[in-house]
Amino acid sequence: MKTTKLIIVTSTICAVLFSSCLSITDGAGRLMDGSLFAEKTVSKTTLKDAAGTKVASIITKEKRPALVITSSAVPNLRIYGTEPDENGRFQFTSAVFLCSTHNGWNEVNYDVYGNGIYTRLDNTTGSLRFETPLEIIDISKGGMRYGDSRLTTERAVVELRNRAERIDALIAWMGGTGNPFGQSADGAAFSDKAAFIAYWRPRLMPELYSPFKRPAEYKQAVKSAGKPAYSFGEDVLWNKQYTEYIFPAHMHKLRDSGALLRDWEDAHDWIYLKYIWKTLPDMLLTASADKKAGI
Repeated sequence: MKTTKLIIVTSTICAVLFSSCLSITDGAGRLMDGSLFAEKTVSKTTLKDAAGTKVASIITKEKRPALVITSSAVPNLRIYGTEPDENGRFQFTSAVFLCSTHNGWNEVNYDVYGNGIYTRLDNTTGSLRFETPLEIIDISKGGMRYGDSRLTTERAVVELRNRAERIDALIAWMGGTGNPFGQSADGAAFSDKAAFIAYWRPRLMPELYSPFKRPAEYKQAVKSAGKPAYSFGEDVLWNKQYTEYIFPAHMHKLRDSGALLRDWEDAHDWIYLKYIWKTLPDMLLTASADKKAGI
C-alpha cells in the first residue's frame, strides 16, 4: 500500500512538473520548433564596452557555425550572423524576437541584412562594430498565439506580415511631420519601454483613460467637431472626430475598428522594437549589465 501511494505521489509530482515545463515552453513561443535546444554554444564573450551585450559562437540546428548576439537592452531579441572570416567580418542574417502578453505571444523571425566586425579579445571579452545599418528584409517564419488559438507555419507568417504592415504604418506616422505629437516624441529620449508606453498609449487611445488624463488634442477635437460620432470596436467606443483630427485617412479604419488597440495590447513590445530599430546598434554597443529596456 505504501509503495502504491508513493508511486501515485511521484507520478503526480512528475505530471505537475511536466505540465509546468510545457507551460513555460508554450509561453516562450520561439521554443515551439525546438530550434533553441538544437543550437550548440561553442563559446561566449561579453563586449568590452557593453557589459550587457554578449556574442556567442554557436553551431546551428543545420550544423553550421554562426554568431548570435543577445543584450540586456532588448532581452527578447536574438540577432544571428554568419561565422566571421579571418578579419572578423561577418554578415547579419536574421533577428528573432519574442513578445508576449497575458493573452499570448508573437514570435517574429526577420530576415535582415547588414555587415559587422567581431573580434575576440580574450576568453571572456570581445568587440563588435556595425559597418552598415541593420536592415529588415522580410518576415520568413514565426508563430502566434492568442488565447486558445495558435498559429504556425505559413498561416502564422501571413498574420505576422499583416500585423507588421500595421505596425510599420503606425511607426511611420509617429515620426512623421503630420503627427501633432511627433515633435515632442522625437525630442523625448525613450530609453525604456515604460517611458514609450506612458507617452504614446494615452495619445493613441485616449478613450481608455479618464477625461482628466486625456491629451489636450482630444478635448480640442471634441470641442471643434460639434455632435460627437463614435465607432465600436474591441468593446470600446472610439471618437471618430479624434481619429480624423489626429490620424491620416489611411489609418482611420485601423483605429476605429479597434485593430490598433488589439495590436497595442498584443504586441506593444514589437511596436517599441520597431520604434527604436534605427538606434538598436547604439543600444547594443552601450548596454549596461544591470539596466534593461524592458522589452
